[in-house]
Amino acid sequence: MSLSPQALRNWKLATIVSTAFIGFHTVFRTPYAVESRTQDKHVFTDAQEWYNRKWDEALGVRRDASASSDNIKRRAQDVR
Repeated sequence: MSLSPQALRNWKLATIVSTAFIGFHTVFRTPYAVESRTQDKHVFTDAQEWYNRKWDEALGVRRDASASSDNIKRRAQDVR
C-alpha cells in the first residue's frame, strides 16, 4: 500500500509531535526517584526543578526555594 504525499506528510508530522511529547514527558514529568528508590538527585533533577519553577510562575504560585525538590519527592511517593 502506497501513501499519498499528503498522507505521508501528515504521518511524518504526527511522528514528530508524538516524539516531542514523549521526550518532554521523559525529561520534565517522570519521577525518576521512584525507580531508584532513593531521594538522590538524578540527571534530570535540575531541569525538572527549573520547569516546575517556570510552571509555578506562569500559574502565579509562590513557593520557597526548597518546595520544588520537596515536590519531586512528594510526586515520587504518590506514585508508589
